Amino acid sequence: MTTYDLAVKRQKTVASMDQTLDRMARQVKEARMFQSEIRSAILDGKATLPEAVLEYEAKIIRFALRQSDGQIKKAAGILGVSWQTLGEMLKNRHKALMPERNPIIPRRSPKPRKES
Repeated sequence: MTTYDLAVKRQKTVASMDQTLDRMARQVKEARMFQSEIRSAILDGKATLPEAVLEYEAKIIRFALRQSDGQIKKAAGILGVSWQTLGEMLKNRHKALMPERNPIIPRRSPKPRKES
């Protein structure tokens, strides 16, 4: 391996590390905002208990979706629920969070086999 190849490899590694550090910093910032939002929601006392629980649940789901870059399966893993459960929660109780998730990509149906 030449010196040039080593330099290119090192540059790619540094760039990858920079991206990782930026993502981690963004996640820490979001976690701190999430913590302060939850604290204020609990302390405000303006909502009824069901409204407060629903708001709290929405904030937790939003946080998990952001941590997983909108991937339902990863967000569900963070939350400890199945991806189907999380999908139903978004579809029924938290419709406003649907833009936070990655778009649904329909799967192709397999081509039928020709019989000989």
